[in-house]
Amino acid sequence: DEREGPGRGVRHVLARRGVRCADIDAVAQEAISREVFGAWPGRLDSRQIRALASESAARSGGRFDERRWFLGDDELFHEGEKTYTLTNQWGWRSLQPFFDACRRAFPDAKVEARAVGES
Repeated sequence: DEREGPGRGVRHVLARRGVRCADIDAVAQEAISREVFGAWPGRLDSRQIRALASESAARSGGRFDERRWFLGDDELFHEGEKTYTLTNQWGWRSLQPFFDACRRAFPDAKVEARAVGES
């Protein structure tokens, strides 16, 4: 599924092995110099995230572009009393460094990545 996306797939694999969104985000910050998750206080649904993100962006003079995030209710990650949204903005220059960093940071998770069509 195209909407699954590489980052979302890695997140699901790592989550099943006990790795938290905040830890993945810290690895992404170091490897590709950007956050891959938005973090929101509380256990929120998609509608609430959209409203909060729009309000936050407006306060700083910007606009929240929801097309850049996985925002379906089934695409949100809930950990404790936080809700995380994952970016869908992945490119070839960020994918390989991100996967490599995840492999190093979480060796027990056995992260693997290959291009579509590779076996």
